[in-house]
Amino acid sequence: DADRICALLTRFGLPTTTTFPATELAQAAMADKKRSGRTVNLIIPKCIGDCQIISAPIEQLLTFIEEGL
Repeated sequence: DADRICALLTRFGLPTTTTFPATELAQAAMADKKRSGRTVNLIIPKCIGDCQIISAPIEQLLTFIEEGL
């Protein structure tokens, strides 16, 4: 599914990569409306059309983003 999603993003002129470092992305996520206290809700795609919401401690956010980049 990842290849299909990337192909669609490319087809519509949307980015599939970022030049932002993980630390900046984590800082931005800390100010997101999905953050509540010491946790942040992460929207994790399982397959096209199916996502899961996972509540994660903010202490794990940077590691999660680093592994995704």
